[in-house]
Amino acid sequence: MSTPRDILCAKIAADPLLISAKLEDNLLDFALLVLDNNVDESLRVLKNFAHWHNENLGNPAARVSIVHVHAFYLAKLAFGIPNLVARDGALLLFYRAYADRMGGVPKQFFSLMTMFLFYRIRLPEMNTRWLAITNNENLRFVNLRLTLYKAVNDVGACIPHKKSDPVLYHNSGSFYVKSFTAIKKFVPDFQSSVFTNSEDILKYVDPSMLPMDFGGTVTEEQLEADIEDFIKRQYAIEGLTYSPIDIKNINWKTYRPSGMDFSVRPESAISVKSIDYDAIDAELEAQGYKEEDAAVVE
Repeated sequence: MSTPRDILCAKIAADPLLISAKLEDNLLDFALLVLDNNVDESLRVLKNFAHWHNENLGNPAARVSIVHVHAFYLAKLAFGIPNLVARDGALLLFYRAYADRMGGVPKQFFSLMTMFLFYRIRLPEMNTRWLAITNNENLRFVNLRLTLYKAVNDVGACIPHKKSDPVLYHNSGSFYVKSFTAIKKFVPDFQSSVFTNSEDILKYVDPSMLPMDFGGTVTEEQLEADIEDFIKRQYAIEGLTYSPIDIKNINWKTYRPSGMDFSVRPESAISVKSIDYDAIDAELEAQGYKEEDAAVVE
């Protein structure tokens, strides 16, 4: 009797894109494990994974590397390192949605970093547990349609994950909270969202694992040292030569990691779950918010 793995491999062998993608065995195993042996859903996500690398790196068999995210790690707007874990052992993924630090940083950066964290950190350890934490303190504007639920929906389509994986939204203003409450039912990946303050977040994570702006005790100096150590180790793991980067001289509006193309691709081949934007807009309006409120300073 054929196993889900056998069936998945047979479908991959019949798909030219997936053949050219040269998918790793542990990637197939991870997809089936996380998606409860659902072959069709695993196949869909693996196709998206191949499309993502083809569209961003020019080849479905290419893989995201520390070279692509080195500068972004140093910016510390999004990051995850193996020694920072939740109380249940889940890998912590940190996102800092600070308006005053986001200027000019390409929106594709968040997709790139999330893919790196999955492929280079979680996948090698077959770590199916992760906890994403977004600190929204001082967020002065929210472009919900383009940078929030669409971005999460798009990258979520390329990485095997459970809908029950929690995402903590920390220090969120009232507009953010009410907006998320309105759209959660329309975007499956947001249904496990939890809004936290500094006291709530400690239920999930020990303070020794959290940067100070997330309610923990890890200083920026400690964090910078840990990130630098991780970057150097990752270069060695990938068999690459480490070279320091001075991000003070980077113009984020024009910066492109080696081999990356951030061109707009309106005809992306990535298959995402349809989002009913009209229904979301109607729900937000029913809550008393209009599109121009996305620029409101709270």
